[in-house]
Amino acid sequence: MYKKIAIVVITILIILFIMNPGGGYLAHWIMEGGQYEIEDEILRSYLQEEIIQYVFYDRGNVERENHYLYSIYRIRLEDGEVYRILGIFNSFEPLGE
Repeated sequence: MYKKIAIVVITILIILFIMNPGGGYLAHWIMEGGQYEIEDEILRSYLQEEIIQYVFYDRGNVERENHYLYSIYRIRLEDGEVYRILGIFNSFEPLGE
């Protein structure tokens, strides 16, 4: 019984590790309309206008905390606001400020 549970837990951890999305996935998610899942109107409009600069050219404004099973991205806007996005299972979920 414990062997089966251990195998299931290890399998889930391996899947989480493999499906931990990188920065390229974040850029793709935003460019493909992922910003519409973000409730904050200011961040959403900002991402629509400035995504090329911030994700591709000026990486200092996008930080990734890699926790191996998931990632947390921080997007810093010019006005000092910081937004966080959770990356897990090759998808993203806005966490707010």
